Formats: sequence, structure tokens, C-alpha cells
Amino acid sequence: MKTIDMHVHHRWADPAEPRPDYAIERMKELAARNGIGKVLLLTIAIDQSQETTRKRNDATLRLMEEDPGFFLGAC
Repeated sequence: MKTIDMHVHHRWADPAEPRPDYAIERMKELAARNGIGKVLLLTIAIDQSQETTRKRNDATLRLMEEDPGFFLGAC
């Protein structure tokens, strides 16, 4: 059974902006190398507007939709 990393932040803050493919692929590579099969993506929502939080959550949702076998989400 693969491990689930329960505390991962990603740097994609707005789905209207380009996806940081290198950082996301690097996260997947490091996870695989360390026996991690899934990650729980956490959205940073401290001291920011509701609109900014929504954009970050939308980016997390897009990642979950692109790879539901690897990305789990929390907001």
C-alpha cells in the first residue's frame, strides 16, 4: 500500500494563469521516489480575500480533475 502525504501545498494560485508544470511534475516524481501514492493538497487561505481563496481552491480542483488517482483536495 502506498502512503498518502496529508499536507502538501502547491504553487498554482489562479487557474486563469499558466499551470506551473515543472513544480507539479517534480512533486509527483519526489512522491513516487519516496513511496507516496497520493497527496492531499491544502489551499493557503490566511489573510487573503474570499475571491483569492476561491481562485486557489479552483486551481486545486483542476489538479484533482487532471489526476484524481494522485491528488486529493482540501480547502
